[in-house]
Amino acid sequence: MTELEEECIRRIAAEKVIPVESVTLDATLESLAVDSLDRVTLSFDLEEQYGVEIPESKLHQIKTVRDVAVAVQEALAKKQAGASTDESAA
Repeated sequence: MTELEEECIRRIAAEKVIPVESVTLDATLESLAVDSLDRVTLSFDLEEQYGVEIPESKLHQIKTVRDVAVAVQEALAKKQAGASTDESAA
């Protein structure tokens, strides 16, 4: 499990006040009682922590804890690709 996946699990467990051990990557957000407000809060927290932006359209596609981690990873990759493009343009 990656550090990013572990962080997503920790944040969801803390938000829902449940044991970290009860949150798995394949758990659905619905099964963890993560509602739409929780999703927004979680995404804002992760965006702030990692300095990325998760597109709103992507938020609606997230169904599992793994999907949350993948969305952040994709946003990080996009950010890094943009930084590489900016550096080569300079």
